[in-house]
Amino acid sequence: MDLVTYLGDKKLNDLVIARGISTVKDLTKGEHLMRGEGFLGQRIRLSEKQALKLSNTTVGTLYGCEVQFVRIQPDFATVLLTDIVVGRPLFWNDTKKFFVTPLASITARLAGIAIGVLTASNSKGDIIPIVVRGDVGVLLKAALTKASPVVNDPVELSVAANLGSADTILDATGWTNVQEAVRMGKVIEAWNGAAGTVKKMFLDNAHQVYNDGVM
Repeated sequence: MDLVTYLGDKKLNDLVIARGISTVKDLTKGEHLMRGEGFLGQRIRLSEKQALKLSNTTVGTLYGCEVQFVRIQPDFATVLLTDIVVGRPLFWNDTKKFFVTPLASITARLAGIAIGVLTASNSKGDIIPIVVRGDVGVLLKAALTKASPVVNDPVELSVAANLGSADTILDATGWTNVQEAVRMGKVIEAWNGAAGTVKKMFLDNAHQVYNDGVM
């Protein structure tokens, strides 16, 4: 089954495939719950045009990118399921099982960026799509190190209270091995006055984990 058929009238950034539900419900509403398990680990490549069609713009806008279906780690602690919001960096917990977690550290392997919002009605172990490469809205640090980032500035992972967000470094700052290790991508539109919001970046430094088959 292809993704568009699976989604029905749902949008990609609304999609959460519930864990362990075997009932196939209304096919017109994207409720093929158990069948969705087959998407785990798979990737899709979206053009700008198709990404916009698959966007619920009240949640956020999708752009040209690569999306991968991953499972939320069933047993993470310290942070909450509801900390998974649009633009939140997510990290690999178990690459063989495609488990990701919002629990952040500067030594964690970046999996990608969340495109949806998880609520109390969702569960750890659910499957969600995330952006693993390409243009994506990323949640910015509350107070950016460089107040007005410009196009092509490098984007760095920032970690506070065990959660990740995006930051940029000052122009005069020399690169260190730590800064290089947490680089996520680059700015592709001006971020003036955007601290604490979701802004567009190009993601090119997530840790890629592949599944068998054709993308």
